[in-house]
Amino acid sequence: MSYDYNAVSDASYGIAALSGIMLIFVLIIMIIAFAAGILQIVAMWKLFNKAGKPGWASIVPVYNIIVLFEIIGYKWYYIFLFLLGCVPIVGQLALVLFSIHYNVKLSKAFGKDIGYGIGLAFLPVVFMLIFAFSKNINYVGPTVNGLNLRLLLNGGYMKDKRMLLRVGSIIETIYTIVMMVYYILKGKLTDEVIANLFILIIGFIVGVLLFKISLKSIDEIKKNKVKILFLSIWLFLDPVIPGILGFIFLSSISDKKREDLPKVNDKEVNLKEFIKQVLVIALFIIIMFVLPNFKFFSKVPTYMVYIFLLLLVFLANYKYIKEDFNLFMQNKRVYLKFIVRRYLYMLGIMVVVAIPVVLLNKGATSSNQQILNGMFKKMPIGMLLLSTIYAPFTEENIFRLSLSKLFKNKTLFIIVSGLLFGTLHMIDKFTSFYDLLYIIQYSALGICLAKAYSDSKNIFVSIGMHFIQNFLAAILVLLLY
Repeated sequence: MSYDYNAVSDASYGIAALSGIMLIFVLIIMIIAFAAGILQIVAMWKLFNKAGKPGWASIVPVYNIIVLFEIIGYKWYYIFLFLLGCVPIVGQLALVLFSIHYNVKLSKAFGKDIGYGIGLAFLPVVFMLIFAFSKNINYVGPTVNGLNLRLLLNGGYMKDKRMLLRVGSIIETIYTIVMMVYYILKGKLTDEVIANLFILIIGFIVGVLLFKISLKSIDEIKKNKVKILFLSIWLFLDPVIPGILGFIFLSSISDKKREDLPKVNDKEVNLKEFIKQVLVIALFIIIMFVLPNFKFFSKVPTYMVYIFLLLLVFLANYKYIKEDFNLFMQNKRVYLKFIVRRYLYMLGIMVVVAIPVVLLNKGATSSNQQILNGMFKKMPIGMLLLSTIYAPFTEENIFRLSLSKLFKNKTLFIIVSGLLFGTLHMIDKFTSFYDLLYIIQYSALGICLAKAYSDSKNIFVSIGMHFIQNFLAAILVLLLY
């Protein structure tokens, strides 16, 4: 029996080509979906600003719904109507009707009729962008039977911020009871199950204590801020959201005036500077992601590559680095507070984004992180220095400082910076489609860093946030692996 090796070879090439086309198609779909998601985040941020609310509130889970309810005139406890989705058919149908009513209320709060509300309910991607960016659509306040309640309420339904603690404590209580019932019905009481039940009981007690504190007056609560802080830290560990609500509450009752960051005027970028920054970014990508595919490059000592890149970004951006460093040192207290505050926001966003990605990967870490874990085992001290000093300085200069010089539009810069940061962290390392989803997590990190840099106009802010993230991650790797 003879074989046509050319036919087999052609078939193999055909399959490989088809696989490549499919992979490109999947990547395009992922990029479009991710871009749509980013646009929705930006739209919600703008919508909150139009209603006189802080934009960051739109990206905090649960709290964003509470604030939205305030914008449209719902009571805060309406949030528990979302539990209707757990009831098959009847409950889910009721939730759909509630969602339509909610979108109609949102439309009327911005001065539009029921038609726009239906559009928000069934084409949210399109209509949310219209509401956010149209200059003809402005917030007029919640309405009841056509009456504008904005003037009547003068501060909204949820002027009392104690409800944040109450919502957090209720979520914690429901969560712990459900999980305890689950473990008890699971059957065998192993040591692991008993340990989990013990932790859940503590969580239940913490939830009850938090609710008890929320019943006191604001003046009394201010005397118990340390207690709330510790209770919120515990709730942040599991199940996360109640802890975030606790932190937001503490921030809302703070008597200290927030100091403004120093004002820095945007400088015009000339053609010479533009070309220089393009070349710096291109050279960085070529050295890190193209040249390693050639055999000769493996003979170049790794430390020389790192030193070259460090010198490249330092010399290219020396003027900006020097100016930002001097300004940072003159106002270090203000900047450090800003870094800590923004890092906590970023941490909350990272946790929320990571949950579905980690679940789809069945708990496995990204291939990029696995590579880093292996390198930490081989040279822990060297990797600690690389991840906490070299990476924050070099990457922030490339993805934030240099890249910002190429864009006049801040929103576009933030999106491109985040997507490029996330893509380059995973594109040459992923081992499966689900592993590729970690691009979303890295991109979210990059977007948060780009937003912090854009708002502060100081590269040492994003370097500081990047340092904290990598330092904590490095410590965890050293302790666990």
